[in-house]
Amino acid sequence: MLYSVRLNISVVHSDGKGQMDRLFRVFNEFRIPTYLWFDGDKLTKDSENRKKTLELLELVKDPVADIQEIQTKITGKYAIMEYNFDKMLKQELNDLGLSCEDFI
Repeated sequence: MLYSVRLNISVVHSDGKGQMDRLFRVFNEFRIPTYLWFDGDKLTKDSENRKKTLELLELVKDPVADIQEIQTKITGKYAIMEYNFDKMLKQELNDLGLSCEDFI
């Protein structure tokens, strides 16, 4: 799904990490500036998800040897949330006495 916003910026939903590497490569081949934003999923037990996280970090030339080395990081090429962005956002909103439904 593609969302267009002002300043000629588009947000492409990749439906998880599985497609991100391909989209990143295609856009780069066409010299389309691309910024990745993904969860580190540091606590996940899903080995495929952990593998994809490490592969994405290699792709942006910032590899780590082990998933436990991941920390929240924002660079000029990508942003990674140490754990799970959705859960973190829900917790932050809850701490403020709000919920995601308040914004829908």
